[in-house]
Amino acid sequence: MSVLGETYLLVNIYAPHPPHLKFFSDLYSTLLQYTFTHCIIGGDFNAVLDPVLDRSRVGSCPAPLRASVGPRFLKDHLALFDAWRYINPEGRDYSFYSHPHDSFSRIDMFLLSSTCYHSIVDAKIGMIHISDHAPVTIDLQLKTPLPRSRNWRFPTALLHSSDFKAHLELSWNNYLDDNLEHVDDVNLFWEAAKPVMRGCIIEYMSRKRKEVNKRLLEAHSSLVNSYRTHVAYPTSLTSERYKADKQSYARIADEKAQYSWLHQKNRFFRWGNKSGKLLANLLKFQRPTAPAITRIKAPTGEIVTDPSDINRLFRDYFETFYKAELDEWTVQARFFVSAGMPELDPELKESLSAPISSTDITAAISRLRPAKTPGPDGFSAEYYKLLEGHLVPHLLSLFNNILQGKAPPPSFNMSRMIMIPKPDKDPLLITSYRPISLLNTDLKLLSAIMARRLQAPLAQFISPAQTGFLTGRHSTQNVRKALAAIWSSNNRTCSSDLILSCDADKAFDRISWSYIRRFLKYHSFGVPILNLFNALYDTPAAMVTTNGLNSSSFILERGTRQGCPLSPLLFNLALEPLLRILQTCPDLSGIRVGSQEVRIVAFADDLLLFLSQPDKALPTLVTYLEEFHLASGFQINYNKTLAIPLGANCGNSIRQHCPFTWCLTGTFKYLGVIIPTNIARLYEVNVRPLLSQLKTQLTSWAKLPLSYLGRCNLIKMVAFPRLLYPMQMLPLLLKRTDIAHIHALFTRFIWNGGKPRIALRKLQLPYNMGGLNLPDIYSYNIAALYRIVADWISNSSRYTDCALDRAMCFPMSPLAVLHTPLAKIPPTQRFNPLLFAGREAWYRARKMRGLSWTSSIFQPLLRNPAFQSGSAAAAFQVLATKDITQIGHLVSGPAHSLVSYRDLCVLVAPASLHPVYYMQLSAFVSTQLNSLHPQDFSNPLDAQTSLNPSTAALRALLRPQFDWSVATSGLAAWCVQLPKQSPFTLISATNRLRKQIPSAQYDEMFLKLLHKAYIAPDRLVHLTPLSSGHCLKCRHANADLFHCLWACPLIAIFWNSIRRFGDRILHISVPTTPDWALFGLLSDCERSGLDRNRRTLLGVISAVAKKAILGNWIASSPPTFSMFYSRLYALFQYDWVETALHKDDNVQQFFGKWEYFMLCLPETTIVKLKRDFEYTTWYLTRSLSSPPLQPNVMSRLELEKFFF
Repeated sequence: MSVLGETYLLVNIYAPHPPHLKFFSDLYSTLLQYTFTHCIIGGDFNAVLDPVLDRSRVGSCPAPLRASVGPRFLKDHLALFDAWRYINPEGRDYSFYSHPHDSFSRIDMFLLSSTCYHSIVDAKIGMIHISDHAPVTIDLQLKTPLPRSRNWRFPTALLHSSDFKAHLELSWNNYLDDNLEHVDDVNLFWEAAKPVMRGCIIEYMSRKRKEVNKRLLEAHSSLVNSYRTHVAYPTSLTSERYKADKQSYARIADEKAQYSWLHQKNRFFRWGNKSGKLLANLLKFQRPTAPAITRIKAPTGEIVTDPSDINRLFRDYFETFYKAELDEWTVQARFFVSAGMPELDPELKESLSAPISSTDITAAISRLRPAKTPGPDGFSAEYYKLLEGHLVPHLLSLFNNILQGKAPPPSFNMSRMIMIPKPDKDPLLITSYRPISLLNTDLKLLSAIMARRLQAPLAQFISPAQTGFLTGRHSTQNVRKALAAIWSSNNRTCSSDLILSCDADKAFDRISWSYIRRFLKYHSFGVPILNLFNALYDTPAAMVTTNGLNSSSFILERGTRQGCPLSPLLFNLALEPLLRILQTCPDLSGIRVGSQEVRIVAFADDLLLFLSQPDKALPTLVTYLEEFHLASGFQINYNKTLAIPLGANCGNSIRQHCPFTWCLTGTFKYLGVIIPTNIARLYEVNVRPLLSQLKTQLTSWAKLPLSYLGRCNLIKMVAFPRLLYPMQMLPLLLKRTDIAHIHALFTRFIWNGGKPRIALRKLQLPYNMGGLNLPDIYSYNIAALYRIVADWISNSSRYTDCALDRAMCFPMSPLAVLHTPLAKIPPTQRFNPLLFAGREAWYRARKMRGLSWTSSIFQPLLRNPAFQSGSAAAAFQVLATKDITQIGHLVSGPAHSLVSYRDLCVLVAPASLHPVYYMQLSAFVSTQLNSLHPQDFSNPLDAQTSLNPSTAALRALLRPQFDWSVATSGLAAWCVQLPKQSPFTLISATNRLRKQIPSAQYDEMFLKLLHKAYIAPDRLVHLTPLSSGHCLKCRHANADLFHCLWACPLIAIFWNSIRRFGDRILHISVPTTPDWALFGLLSDCERSGLDRNRRTLLGVISAVAKKAILGNWIASSPPTFSMFYSRLYALFQYDWVETALHKDDNVQQFFGKWEYFMLCLPETTIVKLKRDFEYTTWYLTRSLSSPPLQPNVMSRLELEKFFF
C-alpha cells in the first residue's frame, strides 16, 4: 500500500498454537520477497514478547521463554518494535483471557518497523467483551513526507543489455560530435558530459519503461473507451466490446503479474541458499530506503525525531567540526627538522613526477570494485568499465592537467557523507556515527593511480613501525612485537614496563591540510604530488545524507576523507614525524627484547607505545603529543588512552602522575584481538570467548529457514572469517579438543541438530573431490602459522620482524629452533609462544606433506647447536655476508651434492675460506643431506614459501589428502552398482550437472545423491523399529537407494515415459541405463553423434526426473509424468526469466540448452519467446544465417500419451 509516496507493507497474521518457530521463520522468508519502506505486522501471535510483563500469571505458561521466541525472532530480524510497549514501557494490560487457565496475556499486538518511530502517536488495548480477545488499535500520524533528495545512480541492472550499451556509446559519440570545439577545454567538456549522459540514461530508462507498459496502457485506454461507450449507449454490441476489452486487459495484467511473480521465484530458486545478498539479508534485514537514524539528541538535550531536523543537526555539527584550527607553521617546521627522515631516491622522485599514461587509467578502471555506492554525480565503476575506451583519452587529459597544477572541474571535489553507526555506542549521540565520504569515481581513479605510485617511495620513506596500508607489510607484525615485548617483560623481575594503547580522537578527520602540504614540500615529493594534493584539498565540499535527505553543501577545511584511496597514505605520512621522533628520543626507552628494542608500533591511528622507564618518559611523551597536536591537528584522547602496567614496579607512584586511564584488567584490545599482560593467558582470553561467541552465533542462526547448503555457505561467508582473523594475528595453535568442538558446532548447525547426512570431513573436500570446500580449521591454523616460518626461511619481514625473532632466539636462530629437538631448546625459547607456535607449524606442515622436519635444506649454518663450529669460527661469518646461511645454499646439481671447495671459494670471493673450515662444513652438510629424501629438495610447499606464503595458498597445499576409504564410502557403493564408472567420473558428472542447473535446490540433491545421503528403506529399518525395509512402491525387500531410483518396476515405468519423451523431442534413442538416469553419464558410443545441446538437455532431463522421484519419495505410488514435466517447464521458465534480464550475455547459451525443448512448445509460448529475444544480437545474427525459430509443436494427443 502506498500512502503519501511511502510504501507500507501490511501483514495480518494468526499464529498457530502452541507457538511454533517454523511459522515465523517461513513468514520471514516470505516478507523478504517484498520491497517496502515501512512494515506493520498485526494479529494474534499466540505468544508474548515479555513473559513477565505480558502475562498476569507467569506460572501459567510451562515454558514462558520458549513461548516468546517466535515474536522475538520477527522483532530482531526485521528491526521491529512493539507499538503498545513503546507507548507504555513499564505498563501492564492484556488482550486475551484464557478461561482454562484463568489468566490474562497480551498476545495480540502490532509490530512496526523502526522507520515508524516518529509516526506513532498512541496504542491502546480495548476491553474484552464478547470474545476472548480485546481490540488493539494504534494511531499513526503520517506526516506529509519531505521531498526526498534524488540521488541518481547509474543503473547497473542494465549492464547486460546490448541495446543499453549501444545507446550509451551512441549518446557519448553524439555528445563528442556536438562539442568538438570544447574538447580542448577539458574541465568544461568533462563537467558538461555528466549531466548530458545522465539525461540520456534517464531518457532511455523512461522510454523502455513506457515500452514495457505499452500493451497494458493501450489495453487500459481501450477498456476506458469501451466502458464509457457502453455506459452512454448500452447495446449488445457495446456490451460485447466492453467484455472483450475487459478480458484483454485482465489477461495482459495477469501476464505482467505472473512475470513479476516468476522473477521473484527465479531469484530465490537461483540464489537462495547461495553465498550472496539473499543469504546476507537473512542475517541483517535490508531496509531499502528507510531512515536509519530515527532519533538524535540535540546540543540542548532535546530528543529530535523529525528527519529534516536530524539532517540539520548533523550538518551543523560537521560544518563546525571541519573548521581549520590555527596554523602553527613554526611547530611544524620543528617537527620536520627533528624527525630526521630520509630523502627519497631520485629515481622514485622521478616516478612520482611522471605523467599519467592511458595504461595507468585502464589498469585503475579494471581494479574498480563493482556494486559500490557512487559519489554525488551517480556514475559508478560500472559506467567507467562500460565506456572505458571512450572515456580514457579524456580522463588522461583531465588527470595530467591536474598534475600540472590546473584546477579540477567544480564537481570533482564534491562528496556526500553517509553516517555509519559505531558499534556499542549511544545511537542518540551524533559523535556515535562515523562519516564516510562517497566520492566521485573520477576522483577515486586519480587518487588510486597516485596511491599506487606512492607505494614504492613510502616503503622506503615510512619506518617499519607503521604497517597500515603499505604493500608487503601486515598488521600481524604489530601484534607479534607487542607480544614479544610482553614476553620479555614477563621474563624479567621487578620491571616497571608500561604499554600505552593510544586512542586518537577522530584521527583522520583532524589532520591539518597546511601540515601535509608543508610536509610534502619539505621532503621534496615533487610538484605533481603537491598539485594533486592541492586539487583534492583546496576547496572540497560535502553534504550530509541522513534518512534519504541531502543537506546543503559546506566547505571542508581539514581532515583526510575516509573513502579516498590516497587518504590512508597521507595519514601515514602525517604521522611519520611523530613516530620518528619518539623512536629516537633519548628520554624515551622502549622494552628490550634481547638485543632489540620495541618502542612503538602503529597501524594507521592504532598506536602502541612501550616504555621501560615510564616515570621519566611520560612527561616528555605528553609534551611531544601536545606539540604534535598543534602542528598537525592529530589529537590523543587521554581519557580513552589506556596505560597498561606490565612490571611489579609500575605502581602507584607512576599511576598518580599518569594522565592516561590506568588499566587494571590485565588485558587490552588491539587490532581486534585481546592481548593479556601475562602472555601465558593468551590462549585463554582469545580462544575461549571466540568459541563462546561462535556457539551463540550459530545458535541464533539455527532458526533461519535454510537448507544444509545454505548453512554451509553461511559458515564460509560469516562464521569462518571471524575465526580466521585471530588465527592469522596470534601465535596460537588451537587444541585438538577446541578444533573438534568447532567442528561439532558446525555439524550441529549444518544439520540443525539432527543426524548428519554427510560427514563434515566430506563437506570439507574441494568441489573437484565431491565436497563443498567447507573450511578445515586445523589446516587453516597450520597455514596461518606457517607464514611466520616462511619469513624465517626467506629472511623477510612480511608477517614478523625477523630481527626481533632472532633476538628472542639468541643464542640460537629461528631456523635452528625448527630443526632442534624440543628437549635441547633452552626453556626460555621453548616456552615462548611466538617461537613454539612456529616450530609446531613447521613440524606438522612438513609431516602433512610427507617431508623431513628434523632436517631440511633450510638447516642454518650459523647459531645452530647441531653445527657448533659455525657459531664459533669467525670464518663462517664470511658465508653470511654472501647470503650463504642454509645448507640449501651449498647444494648444486641434479644429484643435490655439496659444492666443491673451488666453487665455494668463487662464491665467497674476494674473501677466502680455509680448507679446514670447508672440511667441517662438508662433514655437517653431508650428514644432513644423507638424511633427506628426494622430495625434500623440491616440493610445492617449499616453492610456495618463496613465492607467496599467504594463508590461502599454503592451506591449499596443507588441506587433508583425498582419502578414498573415508571420502568415498558412498561413491564406492555406486561404483559397485555402476561397474563402468569410477569415483572420479561420478564426481565430474555431478559437477557438470551443477553447472547446467545453477540452483541450490539441485546442488543439494546432486551432493546428497553422490554420497548416498538419502535414507532408503534398507537404512530406515535400522533407524525406525516400525520400518520393514521394503520398497514403499513395489514392496521389494531390503530396498536400497539404487532400487528406489532405478530398479523398482514402478519407477522403471516412469523412466520409460521419460525415455520416450526424450526420444520425441531430441529425435534420438535416449539410453536406458542407470548411468545416465542417476548421473547423466553417456558411454562413448552413446555420445558419438550427439551435439553439445542434446547432451546438455539429456543431463537436465535426467536431473529433473530424479527430482520428481525424490519429491515423491515416501509415496506408495510412483511419480507421474506431469510431475516431471511441470518441474522441467519451471526450470525452463526460470532460465527464460534470467536470460531475458541479462540478454546477450546468456541468450546463446539459453537457446542452445533449450532449443529442442522450445520446438515442442505451443505457438503462443514461442511468440512470447520471440518478443523477448528478437532484438538481441545473437537472435538477429541467427535469423540472418538461418530461418527464424519455427515450432515443431508436439500435439496435445502426443503429449497426453506421456501424462497418462
